[in-house]
Amino acid sequence: CSSDLPDLLLLDDGFQHYALARQCELVVLDATRPPWRLRGFPRGSLRESPRALHRAHAAILTRCGRADSEESTALKGWLQRRFPRLLVVATTLRTSGLATLEGDVRFHPPTLVGKKAFLFCGIGHPESAIASLESLGLHIVSSQCLADHVALSPAVLAQWRHE
Repeated sequence: CSSDLPDLLLLDDGFQHYALARQCELVVLDATRPPWRLRGFPRGSLRESPRALHRAHAAILTRCGRADSEESTALKGWLQRRFPRLLVVATTLRTSGLATLEGDVRFHPPTLVGKKAFLFCGIGHPESAIASLESLGLHIVSSQCLADHVALSPAVLAQWRHE
């Protein structure tokens, strides 16, 4: 039924898939890792040259609160000079609390101060997650940080339980 079709599709890592029909290209850039410091894949994390940003409609700068203010300003200026039609939006993550996997119970910052926590994650920059949790007052006593996009297999979970 056509009423079940979504109105919007948001794709992670969709920028480099040229065959996709699209109306708007949003690129998320980490302000702590400006493109001029990065290398192309497979030696680095860039899947395309920064020149490809000419196809984007907007660049969303993340981790601006963690980046040096001069570096964030330099990145924004660099983007605006090289891509004058590109909308550049600087963002700062503000964690308002935590929820269970079911999403029904929230833990607000005042209830987290001084609590001990174990972090289990599989993301590109676990240090950012640790800093966000510590900003809530949590004390990270241990962590198991997997590489980005690692499949959670029974073997991986068994190793984690063992450690």
